[in-house]
Amino acid sequence: MSTTPHTEDRLVPWAELPAGIRERIGPALPPGHAVWACPRKNGRGGIHIEWWWIDARGELIEAFWFE
Repeated sequence: MSTTPHTEDRLVPWAELPAGIRERIGPALPPGHAVWACPRKNGRGGIHIEWWWIDARGELIEAFWFE
């Protein structure tokens, strides 16, 4: 995974996704699907990353976040 801090939503290449997310999705993203990393402020003054799995129509399939 990239060590560069990101402050804006970004499309994440499959190879950069955390293993836990790849395991939930399966062996590969279906054609046209994407995963976005979306930094958000948490209630403790920090930042957490929401991971959004989006289908080919742009619909949210699932959101992931880890502590």
